[in-house]
Formats: sequence, structure tokens, C-alpha cells
Amino acid sequence: MQFDEFRDHRLSRTIPVQVVQHRKSVYGKWIDYWEYADDTAQEAEARRDVQRLREEGDQVRIITRRKANPDFGRFREGMYVKIHPSTVRFAQGFRYGRVKRVGFAYITVVWSGSDEVVSKFIPEFLAPQLEAED
Repeated sequence: MQFDEFRDHRLSRTIPVQVVQHRKSVYGKWIDYWEYADDTAQEAEARRDVQRLREEGDQVRIITRRKANPDFGRFREGMYVKIHPSTVRFAQGFRYGRVKRVGFAYITVVWSGSDEVVSKFIPEFLAPQLEAED
């Protein structure tokens, strides 16, 4: 079996991003300058960039925009997944499993050895099986 990488992502349809916009004149239109992920480190960097641009005399603002989540629908019921080695269940022998249910925050996985052993994982600790290429 070949599996995709482990990634930290949300299960929602859209994700928020911080967008720094600028314009040259009072009546000019706002132009996207930078786009940052919605986390504290990225937000702090965006604020520093805005401050620097304002000191240079540009009109700058930060807006929050929602964009389509590229990882939405990454997990489907019946799909085989690999469990991350840093989890407790991996140490207990729970290496691979099958997705039983995809919820809002958790993915319910059935152990590949027995349908009676079920665990919930956040998507960060799962890697889906790659689709076979034709």
C-alpha cells in the first residue's frame, strides 16, 4: 500500500486566510498584496508587513477571506488510512485502518485487524491511501 503524507488541515469546506491589500491613491481599487494562513505566526507576520508598508506611505489594510479548503473531502467512508507513529494507538498495534465515519472534527477509524476496535482521530494523525493511477 502507498499512502499520502500526514498534513494538518481542517475538515470544513472553507478555511479563513488573512489578505493584505494595498492601493496607491484614495480612489484606487484595493489590490491583493500578500495572503497568509489563518494562524497566529502568520497573522503576526502580516501585521509587521502592514506596519512597514504604512511607514512607506502606502494605504494598506488586512481583511479575512474564506477560500475553498483543498483538503475538504480528503477522507471518505471505506477509505484505508495509515495511523501516525506518534499516537498511542500506533504503539498499541493500530497501524492501518478503514474510515468508518467522517465527522466535523474527528474521523472514526476501524482497525484493519478487527471491526470491533474503533478509534477517533484528528485528521493530522491520518494519511489516506493514494488513488491508483491508470
